[in-house]
Parts: sequence; structure tokens; C-alpha cells
Amino acid sequence: MKIDRTIKYGLAGVLVGFLLRGNVKIGSSINGPSRSQKNIDKIWNSLHSDFKGIASESWGKDAGKKTMIWYDSKSGTVLGLIEKAPTEIFNRYLNQAK
Repeated sequence: MKIDRTIKYGLAGVLVGFLLRGNVKIGSSINGPSRSQKNIDKIWNSLHSDFKGIASESWGKDAGKKTMIWYDSKSGTVLGLIEKAPTEIFNRYLNQAK
């Protein structure tokens, strides 16, 4: 029974087992939406052309990836990769795109 496993190994053991079975990729958010190409495309397609673009060759290994502009209270206006946007920003834009 799964309940017995929880009692025997504790919550940490169950979480490790969950991760080892491949149900969650390490580094992914359990509670938030994934940063899959589908979600990145959904955000990018919903943005006005003034607020999105494609990273140029000067971005190095990130050249060709989709970018957007967002506002950060610490840094001001930021031009960055959609996939690397802060979680709060990514989630907000994804929810608006639906």
C-alpha cells in the first residue's frame, strides 16, 4: 500500500521515489506551468510586436530564441528570453495568453 510506504519512509522518501520514477523533472516547478516550447510560443504569439523579438547572434548560444520585454521593480525594463523570465512574469503572461 502507498500509505505504508509513506509511513515507513516518510514524506521525503516518497518525494525521492516520485522524482526517481520520472514523474517530475528535476529543476521543474511542481506547482507552476512548465516552460515548454508550447507555453513559450503561446506567450510569444500573444505579445504585440513592439514587446517581442528573436535573440540575435550577439546573444551567443541563445541566438534564435524568443525574447520579450517585461518590467522588474529592481532592474526596470528588461529584455530577456521568455524561457528565463521570472516565474511570476512567466505565469502572468501565460495566463493572459489563454
